[in-house]
Amino acid sequence: MSRRREASLARGHSVPIARQRGAALMALLALIVAGTAFLLVQKLNAASTQVDREAQTRKALLQAKQALLAFAALDDTVGSNMNRPGSLPCPAEGLATTARKDWGTALASCGSTSNRVGRLPWKTLGLPELTDGSGEYLWYALSPRFRDQASLEINADLRGQIDLCRVASKPCPSGESVASEVVAVIFAPGAPVTTSGGYLQNRSTDTARDDVVNYLEGYSLDPTASLSAVADQFRAGPAEERFNDRLITITQSDLLEATENAVAARLRTLILPRLSRYYADWGAFPYAAPFNPTDTVLDAKLAPTTQGMLPLAMGAATMSLGWKALLYEVKQGAATVGTCTAASATDELVCDMPAPVSGTVTLSVEVADVGFGLVEPIQPGVASPAVAVSAQAFAASLHANGTATVVASLSVSSATTDVQVRFALPQKSTLSGFTYNWLVLNRWYQQILYAIPANLAPGGTAPQCATTAPTNCLTIQRRDGSTAAASVALVLAGRPVLRESPPAGCTVQIRPAWPPMWTTPWDQNPAPGCAEPLTAATYLQNYFEGVNNDAVTTLPVTFKEGYRSPTFNDRVVWLTAYDAGATPRMECAPWKC
Repeated sequence: MSRRREASLARGHSVPIARQRGAALMALLALIVAGTAFLLVQKLNAASTQVDREAQTRKALLQAKQALLAFAALDDTVGSNMNRPGSLPCPAEGLATTARKDWGTALASCGSTSNRVGRLPWKTLGLPELTDGSGEYLWYALSPRFRDQASLEINADLRGQIDLCRVASKPCPSGESVASEVVAVIFAPGAPVTTSGGYLQNRSTDTARDDVVNYLEGYSLDPTASLSAVADQFRAGPAEERFNDRLITITQSDLLEATENAVAARLRTLILPRLSRYYADWGAFPYAAPFNPTDTVLDAKLAPTTQGMLPLAMGAATMSLGWKALLYEVKQGAATVGTCTAASATDELVCDMPAPVSGTVTLSVEVADVGFGLVEPIQPGVASPAVAVSAQAFAASLHANGTATVVASLSVSSATTDVQVRFALPQKSTLSGFTYNWLVLNRWYQQILYAIPANLAPGGTAPQCATTAPTNCLTIQRRDGSTAAASVALVLAGRPVLRESPPAGCTVQIRPAWPPMWTTPWDQNPAPGCAEPLTAATYLQNYFEGVNNDAVTTLPVTFKEGYRSPTFNDRVVWLTAYDAGATPRMECAPWKC
């Protein structure tokens, strides 16, 4: 064979080998790239799934928190013990103890360690069955003081009883506290884990699914806790192998922002109309009781004033409605046509008019202590025979000593039969029951400053407050800088805030220890290092801010509404100035109530 052929055959054999080697390298590279891409896609999918789960968890927690705050603000529809804004429902009934149809319904009571932590009562809150990103139902822990029960008092002075710590150690070590005095906590428990104590969480039966140990990690429930102590501690920190709880809190600030708005709305829709009606009935507004948040009587008669607490005259109040005299005359012009007598100051007033009597007759009577509280108007008398009296009209005025003079005009016609008319003594308004549970049972009256100009108090003299004479009225400073003339102002104190010019050590408003009827009273808002005594002279400074606490009662008297800040959180509602024959309008800042 020639050398050229041999060389040609040699070259022809070597080319396919090189090509095969290159193809193998390309295939290997493609395989590596494909494998890397597969792993990357898997990781991206896993990360995307985790992000989706976290998003679902956050959404569920926020939805639950919003529903609980709405429940607290609008607590006015369920049962005779309700209408108590600020209260929260108990956790839900357990799966092992309730029918499936009742699953998600709040327990009736939850004061013990066995039931103050449980699943979110989604049905009571009007929610769907919320789950976290792992498909688990949400859990919920509640401070015992905020239970929706009639025996508890919930207002702006109340603090929570739950602490959060970064580590599972109680008491929480220094520097590890996340939050304290929390009102409630909502949990997303995540998938089962083996806890730091080596316990593998078990969720295989209804009984196991009712046990908090199978869902939450690093918590500590205080078996001795009651209304007077911090009850429970929960762990709040980043997820790790033995801890995966996610949570969201309801703080005092969260709760009261919603609750105080609801209370301000009730002041506008319930209390201002009642004061307006009192003015229409009696020709003035009642005196205020001295501002004393530890007072449970609110007795204006002891020290009548034009700026203080609503004169609810409860319990042992000295206010005593009664006829000032037991004998009055019925007049027709200058002539006496009958007499009225009462067996006692609180009995019916019986007016007898011998026949014949015809035309308009008048009767002027006095009723003691009407100016010291909210009192219903005198009611039309019961006539006998009924047809003898065709119309009755009343005009009333109040004197500085609280006495009311009532002039009754009756259209009477009876030729042969004696006429008798019986008048019942006016009665104190009863601000109790379902409609006023929030005011009385929750003691929101402790947080309300009631003010009127002196010219509209009992015995007030001209010039009086009117739209044409606004300088004779209270002045409301609106948040936009404008002013309004008011005949009545109600200022609602919020939770304690920083004082603008505090005495040494008294940087935050302090409130009295309350309530004394509990077995172990607790100081609601202590101020360590504050030596200022909490007395009548300092009450206003510890409840209200700015001009709202200056205690000025001589015109000009100004009250201010404003934006919430670390040093201001009062809310103000008011009745406008009025003109003769007109009814004052109710006003408040729309953004508040």
